[in-house]
Amino acid sequence: MMYQALIVAAGSGSRSGLSYNKNLYLLKNKPMILYSVERFLEDKDCEGVIVVCSESDKDSFSLILEDKARLVIGGTTRQISVSNGLNHIHSKYVLIHDGARPNLKKSAIAAIKAKLSLIDAATLCVVAKDALASVGKGMITHIIDRESTVQIQTPQGFLTSKIIKAHQLAKAHKHKYPDDASLIWSELKEKVAVVPGDSNNIKATTADDFVVLEALL
Repeated sequence: MMYQALIVAAGSGSRSGLSYNKNLYLLKNKPMILYSVERFLEDKDCEGVIVVCSESDKDSFSLILEDKARLVIGGTTRQISVSNGLNHIHSKYVLIHDGARPNLKKSAIAAIKAKLSLIDAATLCVVAKDALASVGKGMITHIIDRESTVQIQTPQGFLTSKIIKAHQLAKAHKHKYPDDASLIWSELKEKVAVVPGDSNNIKATTADDFVVLEALL
C-alpha cells in the first residue's frame, strides 16, 4: 500500500518552556523533526514526506531537512495546517503524524497500513490506564468508563480523497477538531478503526517529556 506521510510541525514550544518550535529541539544532538521524517523514509511504501511548518520556521526546517521532505506553510491551528498539507498529497493514502512524536516505531506504521487495507480510516491509540472523569468548575461532573475509552495517538491513516472531503466540510461548517480521526468521524460519519499503539509513542509537550524522550530514543 503506497502512501505519503504528512507531518505536522507548525506548533510552538510554549508549553514546554521553549522560545522556539519544539520540533527543532535537539534530542541526542538531532532535531526532533528528523526522527519521524527518517522513520517514514525508511519505509519502501512511503512515496514522500510533507512537513508542515510555520513561515517563520521555514528557513530552519529547510536547513535541517535538505531534500528529505517537502515543506508546506501551515496555519494558525493544527487543523488548518493539515488541510494545507493535504493540498500537496497525490498518493491514494496518507498517514498524518505529529512531528512532536519522534519515538515512532516501524511496527506502528506497518499496523496502520495493514488496517487501511480493510478500512478507509485508522488511528493508533492506547488504552487509558487511569480513572477518567469529566470536570466542571473544579468538580467532577461525570465518571467516564475507562474500559471503553482510549487515548488517541498518531500516525492516523486515511484514504486521501475522504480525509480531504472531511476537511472541506469542517471548514465550510466552521467546525474545529483536535485530530483528524475525530474530524472524519464527525464530518463524514466514517468508521475509524483503532490500532493498538505504544505507550512510549509520547508527544513532546512539557519539559519533562523531553527528558523521557532522551531516554527512549
